[in-house]
Amino acid sequence: MAVLTADQLTEVSKDYLRAHTDADKSFSSSALKSDNNSMMQAIEDWLEGNRTALSSAIDTATSPTVFSNLDKKKAFAAWCKQKFGRDR
Repeated sequence: MAVLTADQLTEVSKDYLRAHTDADKSFSSSALKSDNNSMMQAIEDWLEGNRTALSSAIDTATSPTVFSNLDKKKAFAAWCKQKFGRDR
């Protein structure tokens, strides 16, 4: 399990807070900093715990082509941006 550093938590929390506006009624503004940090760490834990399975799924889907880990990271980042950008 990779533990996010204080600087990483600050950066990701700022990005998270920036993503919300006053008009966003679903935003839990009453959450404590520790709750936000715990949420971010849970995401980190889940992703790290499932990284190998995702890599294997990509390899299986694209066989015999094998993408590098960097290619897979970039593809996942692009997918996340598109997926979660449209589900707002």
